[in-house]
Formats: sequence, structure tokens, C-alpha cells
Amino acid sequence: MSRLKFISLITIVLSLFLVSCEQDEEVFDEGLLLGKWQSQEGGKTEYYRYDADYTGVMWDTADDVSEEEGMPFEWSLVSDDLTHYHIMVTGGHKVPKFYVVTELTATSLSYKDDFNTLYHFLKVAN
Repeated sequence: MSRLKFISLITIVLSLFLVSCEQDEEVFDEGLLLGKWQSQEGGKTEYYRYDADYTGVMWDTADDVSEEEGMPFEWSLVSDDLTHYHIMVTGGHKVPKFYVVTELTATSLSYKDDFNTLYHFLKVAN
């Protein structure tokens, strides 16, 4: 009987340990990301456009760059992990940038980078 109690106790302790180690990741709907987003921080006006085929483009009007001249990128959103793969003009290399989404609604997008810098965007077009 004591062997059964010992096995039961070990099972309960392992179950509690495994449950306590799980991290609460927020899952965001990537469909909300589609469209054109604008950020006005630090005197710059940056735009990001996310397309349904997991591509996009970013541009900064302060640098006199239009949407057609913007830097192309590919993107993915898994749970709260947003990744941009910026496609370099020379050589076609893809440079990844990683973010953690903190908010994604129909009108607002916020994420932070590895340095805990927070970026905030408002949707300006679908």
C-alpha cells in the first residue's frame, strides 16, 4: 500500500510542476494584422503594410520614400511572436527582426523588440 501512495504522490508533484512551468502566451489573430499601419514616433512617420500572402512593405515619409519605393519584407505571426524578414535590395538577403506582440486589435498594433523598445501603430487602411 505504501508503494501505491508513493507513486501517487510522485504523480501529483510532477503534475503540479509541469503545470506551473507553462508560460501564458497570448494568441493573436493574424487576420487583424492585414492592412496599412502608421506610427508617428520620434518625429518620424513610418508605415508598414501587411499583405495576405505574408509579404509586406515598410517606408518612412520623413525620408521622402513612398509606398512603391519602400523596403519589402516577409512576415509571420505565431501566437505573439512577430517576425519580419527584410529583403535587402543588394543580394536579396533576408534580415530577420523579431518582436513580441503586446496588442493587436482591428485598429491598434503594439509590439516590442529584444531591447524592450515598444512600437505602437494605428491602422489607416485595410
